Amino acid sequence: MLVNVTRFPRSGGVKDVSTSKDFICLRSFLNEGIKLDLDNEKFEMWMPVYFGISNPDKVMHLLKKSLSMICTGTTKRFEEKMVLEVLPKLQTTLIVELFKNKKIISTKLLRLFLHLHRLFQLCLSYFPNVKKDVEDKVKAFVGSSENRHKNVCANLGDMLAL
Repeated sequence: MLVNVTRFPRSGGVKDVSTSKDFICLRSFLNEGIKLDLDNEKFEMWMPVYFGISNPDKVMHLLKKSLSMICTGTTKRFEEKMVLEVLPKLQTTLIVELFKNKKIISTKLLRLFLHLHRLFQLCLSYFPNVKKDVEDKVKAFVGSSENRHKNVCANLGDMLAL
Protein backbone atom coordinates (compact mmCIF):
# COMPACT_ATOMS: atom_id res chain seq x y z
CA MET A 1 0.00 0.00 0.00
CA LEU A 2 1.12 3.58 -0.56
CA VAL A 3 2.00 5.58 2.57
CA ASN A 4 2.79 9.20 3.52
CA VAL A 5 4.31 10.27 6.82
CA THR A 6 3.93 13.58 8.64
CA ARG A 7 6.63 14.31 11.21
CA PHE A 8 6.84 16.53 14.27
CA PRO A 9 8.98 19.55 13.32
CA ARG A 10 11.26 19.59 16.34
CA SER A 11 11.81 15.92 17.12
CA GLY A 12 11.33 14.43 13.66
CA GLY A 13 9.15 11.72 15.23
CA VAL A 14 6.18 10.26 13.38
CA LYS A 15 3.06 12.42 13.84
CA ASP A 16 0.65 10.90 11.32
CA VAL A 17 0.78 8.12 8.77
CA SER A 18 -1.75 8.24 5.97
CA THR A 19 -2.42 5.69 3.28
CA SER A 20 -4.12 5.28 -0.04
CA LYS A 21 -7.13 3.02 -0.23
CA ASP A 22 -5.58 1.49 -3.35
CA PHE A 23 -3.12 -1.38 -3.20
CA ILE A 24 0.04 -1.45 -5.26
CA CYS A 25 2.80 -4.04 -5.37
CA LEU A 26 6.38 -3.27 -4.41
CA ARG A 27 7.63 -3.95 -7.94
CA SER A 28 5.31 -1.29 -9.38
CA PHE A 29 6.32 1.18 -6.69
CA LEU A 30 10.07 0.69 -7.10
CA ASN A 31 10.62 -0.34 -10.71
CA GLU A 32 7.79 1.48 -12.45
CA GLY A 33 7.87 4.50 -10.15
CA ILE A 34 4.12 4.47 -9.55
CA LYS A 35 3.55 6.80 -6.62
CA LEU A 36 0.07 8.11 -7.39
CA ASP A 37 -3.13 6.41 -6.33
CA LEU A 38 -6.32 6.35 -8.40
CA ASP A 39 -7.34 9.72 -6.89
CA ASN A 40 -4.03 11.24 -8.15
CA GLU A 41 -2.77 11.71 -4.59
CA LYS A 42 1.01 11.42 -4.36
CA PHE A 43 2.65 9.05 -1.89
CA GLU A 44 6.29 8.78 -0.88
CA MET A 45 6.57 5.34 0.74
CA TRP A 46 5.30 1.79 0.46
CA MET A 47 4.26 -0.77 3.07
CA PRO A 48 3.12 -4.39 2.68
CA VAL A 49 -0.38 -5.54 3.55
CA TYR A 50 -1.14 -8.92 5.11
CA PHE A 51 -4.15 -10.63 3.56
CA GLY A 52 -3.90 -13.70 5.79
CA ILE A 53 -3.13 -16.08 2.93
CA SER A 54 0.28 -14.91 1.81
CA ASN A 55 3.60 -15.97 3.28
CA PRO A 56 3.80 -14.23 6.69
CA ASP A 57 7.60 -14.46 6.79
CA LYS A 58 7.88 -12.53 3.53
CA VAL A 59 5.37 -9.94 4.73
CA MET A 60 7.32 -9.46 7.95
CA HIS A 61 10.61 -9.13 6.05
CA LEU A 62 9.13 -6.39 3.86
CA LEU A 63 7.37 -4.74 6.81
CA LYS A 64 10.62 -4.49 8.79
CA LYS A 65 12.27 -2.73 5.84
CA SER A 66 9.26 -0.43 5.35
CA LEU A 67 8.99 0.52 9.02
CA SER A 68 12.71 1.15 9.18
CA MET A 69 12.50 3.40 6.10
CA ILE A 70 9.55 5.31 7.56
CA CYS A 71 11.21 5.85 10.95
CA THR A 72 14.90 6.24 10.08
CA GLY A 73 15.17 6.89 6.35
CA THR A 74 17.03 3.63 5.75
CA THR A 75 15.90 0.01 5.47
CA LYS A 76 18.65 -1.36 7.71
CA ARG A 77 17.78 -0.10 11.21
CA PHE A 78 14.58 -1.88 12.19
CA GLU A 79 13.61 -1.95 15.86
CA GLU A 80 10.50 -3.61 17.28
CA LYS A 81 9.31 -0.33 18.83
CA MET A 82 8.72 0.98 15.29
CA VAL A 83 5.64 -1.26 15.08
CA LEU A 84 3.99 0.77 17.86
CA GLU A 85 5.27 4.02 16.43
CA VAL A 86 3.70 3.55 12.99
CA LEU A 87 0.84 1.02 12.81
CA PRO A 88 -1.46 2.54 15.47
CA LYS A 89 -0.97 5.99 13.91
CA LEU A 90 -1.85 4.55 10.52
CA GLN A 91 -5.10 3.13 11.86
CA THR A 92 -5.90 6.30 13.81
CA THR A 93 -5.23 8.59 10.85
CA LEU A 94 -7.48 6.44 8.67
CA ILE A 95 -10.32 6.66 11.19
CA VAL A 96 -9.91 10.44 11.61
CA GLU A 97 -9.96 10.94 7.82
CA LEU A 98 -13.14 8.87 7.63
CA PHE A 99 -14.88 11.00 10.25
CA LYS A 100 -13.70 14.25 8.68
CA ASN A 101 -15.09 13.00 5.35
CA LYS A 102 -11.67 13.27 3.72
CA LYS A 103 -12.09 9.70 2.54
CA ILE A 104 -15.33 8.23 1.29
CA ILE A 105 -16.47 5.21 3.25
CA SER A 106 -16.43 2.20 0.98
CA THR A 107 -15.95 -1.53 1.12
CA LYS A 108 -12.42 -0.98 -0.14
CA LEU A 109 -11.61 1.32 2.78
CA LEU A 110 -13.11 -1.02 5.35
CA ARG A 111 -11.08 -3.89 3.91
CA LEU A 112 -7.96 -1.75 4.15
CA PHE A 113 -8.66 -1.13 7.82
CA LEU A 114 -9.13 -4.86 8.44
CA HIS A 115 -5.91 -5.67 6.57
CA LEU A 116 -4.08 -3.14 8.74
CA HIS A 117 -5.54 -4.75 11.83
CA ARG A 118 -4.42 -8.17 10.55
CA LEU A 119 -0.94 -6.81 9.92
CA PHE A 120 -0.81 -5.47 13.48
CA GLN A 121 -1.95 -8.85 14.83
CA LEU A 122 0.76 -10.56 12.77
CA CYS A 123 3.34 -8.21 14.30
CA LEU A 124 2.13 -9.08 17.79
CA SER A 125 2.58 -12.78 17.04
CA TYR A 126 6.11 -12.23 15.67
CA PHE A 127 7.28 -9.79 18.33
CA PRO A 128 6.39 -10.91 21.88
CA ASN A 129 8.06 -7.77 23.30
CA VAL A 130 5.67 -5.58 21.32
CA LYS A 131 2.72 -7.61 22.59
CA LYS A 132 3.97 -7.18 26.16
CA ASP A 133 4.40 -3.42 25.60
CA VAL A 134 0.81 -3.19 24.35
CA GLU A 135 -0.49 -5.12 27.35
CA ASP A 136 1.55 -2.96 29.74
CA LYS A 137 0.33 0.29 28.14
CA VAL A 138 -3.31 -0.79 28.32
CA LYS A 139 -2.97 -1.99 31.94
CA ALA A 140 -1.29 1.25 32.96
CA PHE A 141 -3.92 3.32 31.14
CA VAL A 142 -6.80 1.48 32.77
CA GLY A 143 -5.13 1.10 36.16
CA SER A 144 -4.44 4.73 37.04
CA SER A 145 -6.16 7.99 36.21
CA GLU A 146 -2.73 9.67 36.13
CA ASN A 147 -1.85 7.54 33.10
CA ARG A 148 -4.89 8.90 31.26
CA HIS A 149 -3.50 12.44 31.33
CA LYS A 150 -2.35 14.18 28.12
CA ASN A 151 1.23 14.31 29.43
CA VAL A 152 1.38 10.50 29.60
CA CYS A 153 -0.96 9.57 26.73
CA ALA A 154 -0.57 12.36 24.18
CA ASN A 155 -2.85 10.78 21.57
CA LEU A 156 -5.90 8.84 22.71
CA GLY A 157 -6.39 7.51 19.18
CA ASP A 158 -3.09 5.62 19.37
CA MET A 159 -4.32 3.98 22.57
CA LEU A 160 -7.62 3.01 20.96
CA ALA A 161 -5.81 1.37 18.06
CA LEU A 162 -4.06 -0.99 20.47
